[in-house]
Order: sequence, then structure tokens, then C-alpha cells
Amino acid sequence: MYDLIVKNGTLIDPYQNIEGRRDIVVSEGKVVSVDEEINSAAKRVVDASGRIVTPGLIDLHTHVYWGGTPLGVDPDSTCLMRGVTTVLDAGSAGCNNFLGFRKFIIERCKTRIIPLLHISSVGLIKPPELEDIRNLDYDGAVEVAEANKNLIKGFKIRFASPPNNHIGKNGPQAMRLIREAAEDTGGIIMVHPKSMSPGFPLEEILNLLRKSDIVTHCFAPTHPLYLPHAEILDEDGKVLPSVKRATQRGINFDVGHGSGNFSFDTAMKALADDFLPTTISTDINTAALKTAKDMPTTMSKFLALGLPLSKVVELITANPAKVLGFEGVLGTLKPGAEADITVLELETGEYTFYDVKGESFRGKDLLKPHTVIKGGEIVT
Repeated sequence: MYDLIVKNGTLIDPYQNIEGRRDIVVSEGKVVSVDEEINSAAKRVVDASGRIVTPGLIDLHTHVYWGGTPLGVDPDSTCLMRGVTTVLDAGSAGCNNFLGFRKFIIERCKTRIIPLLHISSVGLIKPPELEDIRNLDYDGAVEVAEANKNLIKGFKIRFASPPNNHIGKNGPQAMRLIREAAEDTGGIIMVHPKSMSPGFPLEEILNLLRKSDIVTHCFAPTHPLYLPHAEILDEDGKVLPSVKRATQRGINFDVGHGSGNFSFDTAMKALADDFLPTTISTDINTAALKTAKDMPTTMSKFLALGLPLSKVVELITANPAKVLGFEGVLGTLKPGAEADITVLELETGEYTFYDVKGESFRGKDLLKPHTVIKGGEIVT
């Protein structure tokens, strides 16, 4: 007798090129088999009739150091219960406070948490985290990353325009050091650009990034007074050639919705220019609960923008799994993969969605979480 069977749902698994009715058999936390109809006995049966079944969703940009930073949210109630089984925490902790993050959050939560270490020693406890150069602790970052190599996937750095300039004049030096740290430890880099000052433009940042590194907030709105247009776009609303060249080099562009980093206008212009993000993420944090809300809502916004459901699922399952080095293990329900499964309701009607500027956009589809299975265990 198997542990669990999910029956009668419409499985969307882009990694396996599956979109159709399938039953999924689970035992000992792994997927055993996937077929159009399975009549084996199981201890638990989930009837997914009329619903969408996907691999457990992966959010490539979150802040889940709950209680440790002002931005931190509880990962289980905010992510896992909303369909996200794996999250990448985007630099909430630095080398000085990572141990608490690991012991009290990562090791105790049901959500699979993969952390990036902030290159600032204090993480996001009190921005601006790198305006004081004394917080730029290269040796400490490398030491902690090596000591926690089984967890830490790489490093994070934030830029922003005044009045919230997280890095001051230390951008070039910090970028050189974060690249050295990533190369020394074999990690990836995530950059939060958000309208850098004219002295250190996006093109220079892209030149320092390597294959598999991540630029987040790619669909951010304009941020006057520094730029007359969104950062990835030129004056004509076209995606910058340097951005397109970066994608060809294997640099990943992530949405990172958040409380201030997603614009329908930017997204529409980029999509019209055949620029598709590598991954869709929420940047969920205490400030983003009213804007991004959760992953199913963020997915619904991209359905409204015209992306097919199968493509949206790919950008939240197979693609982030590949970015994180878990291709074929997470982000898919092929036999042998982790039994992380999300069952979604797809409601049809008239819905209004909002970006971070309060601009509205109409859509006809709304995704809602129904059942979440993590490692073969039904959690909701």
C-alpha cells in the first residue's frame, strides 16, 4: 500500500512536458509513479478533480527570517500554506546573524528554506546595510558560507536610489568583493538593482555577473529622479541590448514583485519585446503582503498579462529548480523526485489586479491554493 495518491487532477509539469489528467503515487516522501489512471491502494487519497496539480511551487525571492529582521515573515503560514514548498531567502541574514536564522527558522520550519547570505555582515536587520563600509565583511561571509555549505547557495547585494540608498558610494567595491566571495565558495549572486546611481549603472553590474547569477526586480517601475524609464528599458520602451546579451550569457532575470518592484507597464513593454523573465517570485515580506499577497495571486497577474498557465508554472517550478541546482529533484513530479505537490483552484470571472504603483489590470483567471503536500505529507 502506498502512502498517498493524488487522483483526477490536471497535472502541469513543464519539466516532463506533461499537461493533462494524471494520477500521482507517493511513498516515503518521493514520487513513485505518474500515470493517466492508477488504481493502487493508498493510505491517503487526494481527489483533485477539476483542479490544477503542479510540482510544489518554488519562490526564488523571499524574506523569511521571521523575528530576526523587520522584513521577515513566517514561511510556513505565508508561503507553505499558500502553495510554496521551497523558498530562496534573499539575504535576510549576514555572517553575524546567520546562525540564529539557521537554528530558529530554517531547521524548525516545514518549508524548505534555501538561504543566500547577505554580503553585509548584519544582513537586513537595519538598512542601509552597506552605507557603512565596516559592514562589508568579506572574510566573515566566506567563512560562514563555507561552514554552512550544505545550506547557503550564494550571496545577495542590494542597491537603491536615495532616499533609501542601501549601499551609498560602496557599490563598486561591494560588487567586486561579492563576486570574489561567490567564486571562492562556488555560490551564485543575486543583485537587487532598483535604479542605481548614474555612477554605477546596470550595464556595469551585468558585466560583473556570471552565468547562473540573478538580477531580481526586473519588472520594477520607474524611479525618478534618476531614470526617465524602467531600468531594463530604453527611452523607446524596448529592452536594453545589454540586458538581452546578459540573458544569452545565462544570467537569470527574476521578477521579485515585492512592495515596490513590479509594474504592469514595465512588464507589458518587456513582454512585447519578447523578453520573458527566467523566474516569477514574490519578494514576500512584511511590506509586500498587501501588494504581492502570495504566489497564486502573483501567478494570476501573469495570466492576466497573457502568459499561458503552463509557462507561468514553468517559471515557478522547473526554472527556479534549475537556477538552484535542483533540476529533476525539485520543480517536477517525475518518479524519484521530492513529493512536493501543489493543488490549485482556477476560478474564472472578472478580477482586478494591482501593481506596486496602484495601477490596475483586469484578468479573467484567479488561482487559489487548495491542497499542499510537502515531502509526501499533506500540510493543508
